[in-house]
Amino acid sequence: MSVNLATRFAKIAADLLGVDAVRLYRNQVIFKKPGAVRTPWHQDAHFFPIDAKKTVTLWLHLVDVTPKMAMMIFANGTHREERSLGNTSRDEEEMRQFGESLFEQGYPLTTCRMYAAGDAEFIDGWLLHCTTDNFGSRTRESLVAVYYPDGTRLAPPRELAADAPISEQFAENARRQTRITCFPGLQPGDLAVTPMNPLVYRRQRP
Repeated sequence: MSVNLATRFAKIAADLLGVDAVRLYRNQVIFKKPGAVRTPWHQDAHFFPIDAKKTVTLWLHLVDVTPKMAMMIFANGTHREERSLGNTSRDEEEMRQFGESLFEQGYPLTTCRMYAAGDAEFIDGWLLHCTTDNFGSRTRESLVAVYYPDGTRLAPPRELAADAPISEQFAENARRQTRITCFPGLQPGDLAVTPMNPLVYRRQRP
């Protein structure tokens, strides 16, 4: 937990978000074991139950990562839209076609090839990304922390039509569950402040 609360990382998050103070949304350790299947195209912010226009996620790689170990693929520029641009299932062909569509719309795809243990990267919550399968012989281990601007409130639930796409129903269920687990006791409209969401950085003004 001390890494997630580290001022140096939180300050970078605040700088990237263009705000004076940030809170920790959640933190987790992600393990992609050998043979683990790909992560589908998605945007993290689409699943967050908060009204922040911008969030940022820290990925701290705990081991050396080779091109075979579930590498990240980003659709450059998609974060500037600040809205959902769609997502996919884990179906390989669906993901390939979706990636090609993004490229044709003017969003170049970037595959990150190598990471060394200790490398850190910050990902905008609206940046579309996915991963490949882990074809390597070792587990990819990463520590992940999400930051949001202080002053953010919980967003109201979205009213979906009965025939809404399954992907949208899944996203709304994820938002409702995350509101309960990451912001216990709070209701839509409340400030997103609980003991689980500490203030991890505040800029000092002269």
